[in-house]
Amino acid sequence: MIRRPPRSTLSSSSAASDVYKRQVSTQSTGTERGTMLHLQGAGSCKVHPSVIFTILDHHSRRKEGQDRVIGTLLGTKTDGVVEIQNCFPVPHTEHEDQVAVDMEFHHNMYKLHQQVNKREEIIGWYATGTNISEHSAVIHEFYGREGAPVHLVVDPTLDPETKITARAFVSKPVTLGAQALGTRFQELCTEIVSSEAEQVGFDMLMTNMNNSPFETEAELQPTDLDGIDNQLTEMLQRLSVLESYVDEVQEGKKEADPAVGNLLADTIALVPNLNPGMYEKTFQNGLQDLLMVVYLSNLTRTQLALAERIQSVV
Repeated sequence: MIRRPPRSTLSSSSAASDVYKRQVSTQSTGTERGTMLHLQGAGSCKVHPSVIFTILDHHSRRKEGQDRVIGTLLGTKTDGVVEIQNCFPVPHTEHEDQVAVDMEFHHNMYKLHQQVNKREEIIGWYATGTNISEHSAVIHEFYGREGAPVHLVVDPTLDPETKITARAFVSKPVTLGAQALGTRFQELCTEIVSSEAEQVGFDMLMTNMNNSPFETEAELQPTDLDGIDNQLTEMLQRLSVLESYVDEVQEGKKEADPAVGNLLADTIALVPNLNPGMYEKTFQNGLQDLLMVVYLSNLTRTQLALAERIQSVV
């Protein structure tokens, strides 16, 4: 449990940045694991894979001797569900008795993100590691003042035998009468979710990892045709599983599910009513357009590379 440090203010470490500094006591922080906290505005937490990848990339680029990294979480809050959709790193330093966070950098980055997506608001902050330290309570106090109660802890250990863990917490004050004694962190029900676009990118990444090693970096990057081929292969595999399910239902081996039947009917209704010849012609036209775009992009890339080489020689 953390004792609340003495009140302090934002102090300038240089002319360009404000640093939030607080003295930290030497006692431990209390946490409760495995419980879903039902609070207004924070009942459960959903995290997108792109956020996890960004945090791990930030940790891999940390300064020498730095144990962990922190940053700001962006997302939305709807009906008690917090959805973390984006994040950005925030510079900070930690010592035995104090922690300093560059708050001016935090505010400037948030303003830039607001110009791109105004729907994303500050949800909380993240840190890499496996537990919550004394400094976490100090940093969490600042984000709590900005209405961002969620603290995400991501384990940066990359072990093929174990899964990447991400745990979300919110804090509750510990008081004795009118006196504040410290802060207690309680764990939220955390779930990894992904959009369709993220799922396609993740599938492509996993396909490249499972393939045989490439000789050059250029061969490692998949082309648009590789993406189409992978998507068609995955679609055929799913259609095969669906066909097997329908056959087993018709033979009486499985009980029919009305929800699945309605979903199949809605999916089939979305397929355009085209004869095979017209469908093949439409597909070929789209494929030729795609090949033309790929050819023009490669031509432009080659032209830019030649221009750069000519400029370096001149």
